[in-house]
Amino acid sequence: PGLGIELLDECESTSTLLMSRSDSAASGSVIVCEHQRAGRGRRGRQWLSDGHGSLTFSMLWRFGREAQPLSGLSLAVAVALVRALEQMGFAGILVKWPNDLLFQGAKLAGILTEVSGAGVAVIGIGLNMRLPEGFAAALERPVTDLASVADGRIGVPDRNAVLAGVLAGLADCL
Repeated sequence: PGLGIELLDECESTSTLLMSRSDSAASGSVIVCEHQRAGRGRRGRQWLSDGHGSLTFSMLWRFGREAQPLSGLSLAVAVALVRALEQMGFAGILVKWPNDLLFQGAKLAGILTEVSGAGVAVIGIGLNMRLPEGFAAALERPVTDLASVADGRIGVPDRNAVLAGVLAGLADCL
């Protein structure tokens, strides 16, 4: 409730798109994209995703105050993500300050928060669901996915179920 979700096949970046709409988009606006051509991470890094192997989305949230009190937003979002994933049965996921989720030392998800002076935040999230073989070798650091976290203990839920659980957890937190 209270979230407006738009699904795109392709875009440059969900966060960039929501930021361009920040003057008119409602709080709780969410853009989910199957393939981002220029997904962004912290410090200008590119977020690489693999279509159905990843879940990439951004949420716009209006806090109605100046940005200064929102300095802990990345941490709050990371904790909300871990809690939402734990509720789905995924255990052992840790927060690496300020914007990563790790499982056994490998990156599972990345978070990028951008806040305007008007108290509008755009929260971008990339979550690895089931990466294809060889994808991890193309990256500079160890990565993992929810399929590996499940490790046969629980089934990997449908991406839509993960999205719904994560969005509900984020909305409750925010």
